[in-house]
Amino acid sequence: VMGLDVDAYYGLTKRDHLFDANGEPVDRKTGEDLEGDWVMFYTNHGFPNREGSIVGNVAYSYTDSDDVLSMGYGRFNVWREKLAEIAGWPLSSYNQYGRDWPSHAASAWDVTEGPLWELIFFSDCEGVLGPETCKKLAADFDAITGDTSELEPTFSKFKAAVNRAANENGALKFH
Repeated sequence: VMGLDVDAYYGLTKRDHLFDANGEPVDRKTGEDLEGDWVMFYTNHGFPNREGSIVGNVAYSYTDSDDVLSMGYGRFNVWREKLAEIAGWPLSSYNQYGRDWPSHAASAWDVTEGPLWELIFFSDCEGVLGPETCKKLAADFDAITGDTSELEPTFSKFKAAVNRAANENGALKFH
């Protein structure tokens, strides 16, 4: 099944590396494969500045990681729509396949800020939310006072991951 996975990485440190002939990162001094746990991020240019201090196509070591989400694209977009409603985005609509569809998330698509905007108006397939974006999102998650039971357990996982990423030089990888 095609879908979205989101993983959180904490304690990120840039690795000193080069790329081999296959485009894989290797240790700059030895030319050998990188040792230990490492991750690379794709910065999605369709959603500028979400990566913050994270540099794309650079290997990072990390001290810990969490699985945040794994679900089909359609299910994720239904979840994100409910998140937009609970976060207070007004009901709007968008046109797709010649039909108008009601949507709270669509209200976020035409502005540049708002509650959980960086997550609601973001790729459902690929990108990174860096520590600075996670700090803003953590405050937004903390400000939600409505009933989030329909969004669980994903709401709690996202909330915990952005809080931890904000405080431990972390990032969320969408892939």
